[in-house]
Amino acid sequence: MNTPASVSFLCVTLSLLTLSACGGDDDDQACKTASAPNSSSGVAADLSPWWSDPCAKGATLRKVAGDTDLIGGPAAQGRKGDWALANKRVRFIIQADDRHSGPCPWGGNVIDADIVRAKGEPGQDNLGEYCPLINLGRTFRGKTFEVLNDGSNGGPAILAVTGADTLLDFINLPSLVGQYLGKGIKLPFDPEKALSISITRYFILPPDASALVVVSAIHNDGQADAQLAFGEIIDSGGEVQFFNPASEFKGFGYRGIGPGQTNLGAEKLDFLAFRGAMSSHAFAPVTADGGLGGSYVAISGVAGIVLGTTDAIKSLTTPAKDVGNDPATLTLAPGESAQRQHLVAVGSGDLGTLTESIWKARGVATGTASGVARDDQGEALPGLRISALDAEGGAWTQALTDEQGRFRLVLPTGSWTFSGDAPGRKLTQAGKAKVSAGGSVDDVVVRYGPHGGVHVAIRDGFGKPLAGKVTVYCEGTCKYPGKKEHQDVTFDRLPADVAAIAFTGVDGQATLPLIPDPYRIVVSHGPTWSLFPQNAWLAGGKPLTVEAGAMAQVSAVLYQAVDTEGRKKAREIERIGVVVRRGGPKIGPGRRLSDDGKRSSGDGRYSTIASRREDKKGREFEGGRVKNRTGWEAAG
Repeated sequence: MNTPASVSFLCVTLSLLTLSACGGDDDDQACKTASAPNSSSGVAADLSPWWSDPCAKGATLRKVAGDTDLIGGPAAQGRKGDWALANKRVRFIIQADDRHSGPCPWGGNVIDADIVRAKGEPGQDNLGEYCPLINLGRTFRGKTFEVLNDGSNGGPAILAVTGADTLLDFINLPSLVGQYLGKGIKLPFDPEKALSISITRYFILPPDASALVVVSAIHNDGQADAQLAFGEIIDSGGEVQFFNPASEFKGFGYRGIGPGQTNLGAEKLDFLAFRGAMSSHAFAPVTADGGLGGSYVAISGVAGIVLGTTDAIKSLTTPAKDVGNDPATLTLAPGESAQRQHLVAVGSGDLGTLTESIWKARGVATGTASGVARDDQGEALPGLRISALDAEGGAWTQALTDEQGRFRLVLPTGSWTFSGDAPGRKLTQAGKAKVSAGGSVDDVVVRYGPHGGVHVAIRDGFGKPLAGKVTVYCEGTCKYPGKKEHQDVTFDRLPADVAAIAFTGVDGQATLPLIPDPYRIVVSHGPTWSLFPQNAWLAGGKPLTVEAGAMAQVSAVLYQAVDTEGRKKAREIERIGVVVRRGGPKIGPGRRLSDDGKRSSGDGRYSTIASRREDKKGREFEGGRVKNRTGWEAAG
């Protein structure tokens, strides 16, 4: 099979050539009869399901010539020489032949994606990279890039990338299996063994779609049967949250690999979405029966997907002699080909912009549910995330309310419940809707109680603003923790008794939304500073009552602590506006400032000299004299 390193530009069918030369009615007739193109130097595939409207215009494909062809954003990697596909809704970048460090070390893969944004608005790519996972430790290196259709004469833009399998040096799966499942377990495939296969990846973007279709065609070039497990490696990219309605969490989060895991944290896969604040993306297998498309294991934001099975661990531990019977195994006779297909959907920070395109591409019967989120006074609540829950309470998608508090979701037919976490508000009424095929429900209402919160201002002993950490504790276990149906609470989640944590800027100001309830608050700056309140380690914080519809105010003063151990012989300690910690479990007599900055007397761990000089006995000291109860006397 010819796989030259150079890029060839192809008009692959006579009908497409004729299309560019004709006009008027002849033009329409030519495009209507055009057949789906195919690679001339790679593995042929059936692209007809995505060639349903070859006359439609709007999709484009071109080689990246400069910054205007690139997307930009937190995870953007595209550069000159890569390939750009776009339509009026979405944009994608396919990396050219390249070698780099990362979960997907070779070119020929999706590396950037975003929705089409308003003119002048910067791109928000949040996608790391998608690439094949072959035999649990190998991947794809694309070498030949063919433009099958650039979209200028209508039809989907199609880029074909042909290459071979190569070692995936990012992951050592045999080591992970031995560590977590037992050293006696052997993988059914040898990741070190090169395969006699050719692969062509077809990247297809229809003119009006919000998802890129990826068809992987695999051909056995060898003289013996080829057995392989074909899946995908996904580098999730920027700051995103995992979402999979088929996982054990039935919504956001993933288990990952760690101590106590008995099956590497494997999950069933319907689709795997990655929701960011401004941009989201998703991997969605396209199966013949519309069922679950695979299983995956995730670690450190990277997901390894095995297609064709809902039990990745069973596939990992199947004996080599039985691997041909495993549903994840693709067996190809010499000269035989097969194909796998999936979607790469991209949307805004609204998860519903992803799921709508996934269900449409899968042919799922859907309807529309729309409504509004309101507070206790009937006012609209913008910027809330409203999840659609099935009868078992699992989340299937999520909408973001607009400036009028309204949301809209395209959903599979059935009964749905709508709810969400609202910062500083308690959910008082979930919405309900029954969605029918092609139908529309537009009267869903989700209600929340009155808002609450606290504003914190931190200053030092001089009265200057001080940056700090604010921790709000519940009275016991928190009544209103974040829920996995609404957000990722599997990693970096707050302890069960912590309602909120915030870090102020250099202005020392922070506002924390809190559901009205009793709390305790602690403010800190670091190990060499006092706490607020000063007895926080004993009292558990300063009591704080957040009233409905009100914003509590807290003014915290923190004092720097100086360790004076070894200075006991010092005649004078001169620290203005500074907390002084003397050695030993308790300090001697001295002055200590209260939490509001006022002086008080008494023993304790901290002693503060606020605006005068004192000797080591806590007596006022000035000019070689000390002041006692009867007056001034010479210092001894």
